[in-house]
Amino acid sequence: MQEWDEKMKTDGVREHELGFFQLDPIPSGGELTSFYQSRYYDLLRQGGRAPEIRKLLDAQGERQDELDWLQATLYQDVADAIRQHVPQGGRLLDVGCGSGDLLEYLSSQGFSASGIEPSTDATAIAVSRGLKVNTATLENWAALPENKASYDAITLMNVLEHVPDPLQVLECLHSLLRPSGVLCFRVPNDFTPLQAAAENMGISRKQWWVAKPDHINYFSEESARASCATVGLEVVDVTADFPMEFFLLMGMNYIDEPQLGKQVHGMRRSLEMAMPTPMRQTLYRAFAEMGMGRNIMVTAKRQ
Repeated sequence: MQEWDEKMKTDGVREHELGFFQLDPIPSGGELTSFYQSRYYDLLRQGGRAPEIRKLLDAQGERQDELDWLQATLYQDVADAIRQHVPQGGRLLDVGCGSGDLLEYLSSQGFSASGIEPSTDATAIAVSRGLKVNTATLENWAALPENKASYDAITLMNVLEHVPDPLQVLECLHSLLRPSGVLCFRVPNDFTPLQAAAENMGISRKQWWVAKPDHINYFSEESARASCATVGLEVVDVTADFPMEFFLLMGMNYIDEPQLGKQVHGMRRSLEMAMPTPMRQTLYRAFAEMGMGRNIMVTAKRQ
């Protein structure tokens, strides 16, 4: 990450000793609460944050197509990663499960799956779908004695980038896992060589992946591994997803021309749905080894 160091000193981002970048200063609790209450869901609906979440919020239209794609790609990859280490019927916790799409899928795959979610509205939707979900924060859930070392697997999808202290979160997750239990988490893959190459093509919005104030932490494969090792988690697998920067390098500048966002997302989705799953999974592990992929997914075992 050395090539980014000098640029970051003046851009409100600093490098952590473990190699990931953080906003500097880190937003206060009050700032984050205000943002999430007043702006976050508007940004989701407008496509200013994860496009797959925006489409899942669509009560009609694209929701089913998006869910079919997620089940055939991300959700299957999560289940396959966990199956390598957890027996059928293993006890699984989905942290920040939202209204329960991933949780429902994992339950259908034979895991004894439950979830926790801080939003009472999202919890109510999940429960109405027949899912086992409690309204709780991770810290509160981990503090309950009966939950210590009680899960065979934990999933955490795109949460670590949002928290002020990701190492504390990883420590809480470690405490909930049984010995040899596995954590499967997903984070954006940022400050990459592909992003640097795209910047050099003249994109007007520099460091577009820095999303203040809610994206606080910016990981790579190396810094994700280092963070896991610090809290006693051994990384056993890393994979990625499609490097969306490829579109930028091909001249489809969806950063400066956001109307292209829907088109490039649809192209990526069509590609992934057409590829045989074993081929896609092999390719995306190779992407991860090369530092590519818009997101990385890490599977780590409690030591």
